[in-house]
Amino acid sequence: MYLSIGNHDEEANRAAPYRDVFVLPTNGASSTYPEHSERFYSFDYGPAHVVVLDTELAFQSTTRRQVQLQWLEEDLAATTQAWKIAVFHRSPYSAGGEHQSDLAVRAAFAPIFDRHHVDLVLSGHEHDYERSVPIRETADGGPTTYIVTGGGGAKLYAAASAWWTAASRSAYHYMRGGIDGCRLTIEAIGLDGEAFDSTVIDKCGP
Repeated sequence: MYLSIGNHDEEANRAAPYRDVFVLPTNGASSTYPEHSERFYSFDYGPAHVVVLDTELAFQSTTRRQVQLQWLEEDLAATTQAWKIAVFHRSPYSAGGEHQSDLAVRAAFAPIFDRHHVDLVLSGHEHDYERSVPIRETADGGPTTYIVTGGGGAKLYAAASAWWTAASRSAYHYMRGGIDGCRLTIEAIGLDGEAFDSTVIDKCGP
């Protein structure tokens, strides 16, 4: 299990209970901020490189944010994995009526994702499901698919759509995905065990 800190985790003594319970990679820590250990980190799983980011303490503080962004740039530049996936709590693209898009998160992370060709971003915060069309924030960047997956058990919020929305639903669900060579498939699975949305990110072509 690899987790990202959310706002409610942060409310409990700056996520100390969360970090006590789970053992997570510590490669986000630095001499300046050793307490960033387990807040943001990365790991490889098969052909994928996954970065788990912190949209709470290490983002809400502007000085800590710069440290995290520098780490993210260096981490993504160093990987040679075929697939790049990012996971964090506050959603940069969300049409939902409760929180909507976190524009600060979008402004900070999305250009970096473009530059380093991050394929998929998973976030929560909004208690619904929403998948974007592939988005480029910069002209020379790679397309990224953004998925809000916040239907894990808390009270659902109403789903909505915007110019970036490919699919959305107010539904309890979990995500299931897999990589087969140059194709990444991901599905949203509802309470009946069936997929109510799916997409394939295909890099087999030019």
